[in-house]
Amino acid sequence: MKRIVVWRIFAGIIFTVFALSGVIEAGGVASKKPHLPIEVSVQPAKNNVSPETIKPGDVIDLVITAVAFYDVTNLNLVVKLQGGAELVSGDLRWSGPAEKGQKMTFNLSVRAPAKGIGRVVSEVSFEGTGRGAMKRTAHYVLGDSDGPMSKKPGIRKKDSKGRDIIEYE
Repeated sequence: MKRIVVWRIFAGIIFTVFALSGVIEAGGVASKKPHLPIEVSVQPAKNNVSPETIKPGDVIDLVITAVAFYDVTNLNLVVKLQGGAELVSGDLRWSGPAEKGQKMTFNLSVRAPAKGIGRVVSEVSFEGTGRGAMKRTAHYVLGDSDGPMSKKPGIRKKDSKGRDIIEYE
């Protein structure tokens, strides 16, 4: 009986230590995941905007955020407008150095297409000396994604390194 109580106390202490260190979440599942070296996101500048509320021809202000998790000498950001979306203001390309943890934000205004669903695809990449290369993308849909364009299947292709990719219009 005393052994069971001692083991339960010991297990409780170990669980508490791991939970406080962030290794275990409340559900008992490990939460430490590998961290990719860069992140990118595309969000509307105003909280009340969503793909469902965007009407054809609306101008939407977007904020693109990129973060590098270590020093990078040449970080590249490329924004692609698809499905008839048009640039109203802002830059579609940026390149420059980024410090570890530095959050870079880019603003642009985009007009939603008159018909169909538009997309804003932001792609951030770098090639580092001794760290290899990395590319991440983020998408924002301009219009109700349950419309007819979202049902269109992607086109399977190979990229320049022979990897399988799916490209959406």
